[in-house]
Amino acid sequence: MKRLTLLGLAFCATAATAEPRQPRAATNLEMQNMAQAMEFFYLDYNRFTTLENLDDTFANPANPLYDGINQGGGALLIEPNTSQIQRQVLVPDIFAAGPPYLTGNSSRDYEGPTGDYDEGGLLDLWGNPYYFYSPLGLIEPKSASISTSRYYGDSFVYYTIVSHGPDGIKSGDDAFHTLPYTIHFTAISSARLKDSANRAVTYDLVIRGFQLGATQGSGDVLFNGVSSGATVTVWSASQVIASLPGIPPEGTQVSIRTGGGATSGSVLITNELPPTSVTEWAAYK
Repeated sequence: MKRLTLLGLAFCATAATAEPRQPRAATNLEMQNMAQAMEFFYLDYNRFTTLENLDDTFANPANPLYDGINQGGGALLIEPNTSQIQRQVLVPDIFAAGPPYLTGNSSRDYEGPTGDYDEGGLLDLWGNPYYFYSPLGLIEPKSASISTSRYYGDSFVYYTIVSHGPDGIKSGDDAFHTLPYTIHFTAISSARLKDSANRAVTYDLVIRGFQLGATQGSGDVLFNGVSSGATVTVWSASQVIASLPGIPPEGTQVSIRTGGGATSGSVLITNELPPTSVTEWAAYK
């Protein structure tokens, strides 16, 4: 059901008036406001978007930090149940006024052109970007992709907004706000080649994901779409570990076929073996 009116949220009103000794509370409120704005966007389009789209308009305003929401071929949309990303030119619903879903009022609210994240991205109280994570990993607006290795990678079960706190890096002072959405279809986030208990003979391929099935049954690990022949040692709804006799060729794509017949999307293998031999070093080229 669509909203009858659009609610504009004062993104940084609290931050501007917060006591310097209370940055944590102000940050938590900002992330709560972003999450609420994302919920409103979801009500209109049945998708999430990137954080910097929440302040955008359908017009192209004079201020370059407020992009038109349809610039660059359309808004980046994320399907919450699968984390599938696509660009789409949005049309306002007849009952909705359209963006902005979030408004700000101070000079530190938006990433400029020299920043290392998307221009127009929302900044926390310490001038660093807020980050938006899918359960599959960090949502990267510039590349329209999801990274399983940057910062927290695929460690969140639910969609999560993160501030890296005063030091601007992943550490114990980070702040988090969780949205009550996760992935409800078979998907894998990462496939990492690691040491095994018997490294002289085998390696472990650790596959993380969602809805993989509680038991293996007739499930299988696929390399480039066909059975890998790997020996599965662990199979659970969120993780599969397969024992391999050697290092798969560079560029190998991994997917999972569950015992119920569902097939995940594919991901590249990440080699996390220390290069202790010429053979293993070749995998890092």
